[in-house]
Amino acid sequence: AELGDQSVMFPAVPHVTLAGYKPGTDDGRLAGVVASWAAMIEPLDVEVGEPVSWFPPPFQVLVLPVRRTRALFSALVAIREAGAQAGFSLATVTPPENWTFHLTLATCARLGRAAWAEAQRIAGACEIRGTARSVVSSAEVVVFENGAESSGGTFPLGRSAA
Repeated sequence: AELGDQSVMFPAVPHVTLAGYKPGTDDGRLAGVVASWAAMIEPLDVEVGEPVSWFPPPFQVLVLPVRRTRALFSALVAIREAGAQAGFSLATVTPPENWTFHLTLATCARLGRAAWAEAQRIAGACEIRGTARSVVSSAEVVVFENGAESSGGTFPLGRSAA
C-alpha cells in the first residue's frame, strides 16, 4: 500500500520459496524435475506467527517467517538435490540448514537507502497476533524475466495428485 510504486515488487501469489535457479535455466526441463519431485512430496503444513522481518541489502526483501518443520526441510533438500542431479545451478548458495523459510511480502531491492529504511519501519509496525496454518498441496515453477513474473507450471503434491 504505502510502498506501492514500481520500485517494489509484490508476489502474484503467496508462496514459500524452496529453490531458485540461475537465469537461463531450461524452464521446460525444470518443470519436469519439479513435477517428479512434487509427486514424491506429501502436502506440506505451513505455519506463520512470527513478526514481519526482512533480508538486508542487497536483497531488501520483506518477509513473514515460516516455521521450520522436518517435512518442509526435507522438501527443500529433495528439490535442491533433484535440481543438482539434473545439472541446474542454484541462484543462491545458502545451504539448506541456513535457509530461512518465509513468505515473501515485497521485494524492495530497487529502493534507495532512505526508502528501504521506511519500508523496514512500516514492516516493523505490523503486528502479528497468533498463528496461522495452511496446507500447501501444490508446487509452482515461477519464472522471473526482465522484472516480470510468469508461471512455468503448477504441480500437485503427493496424494493430492490423485
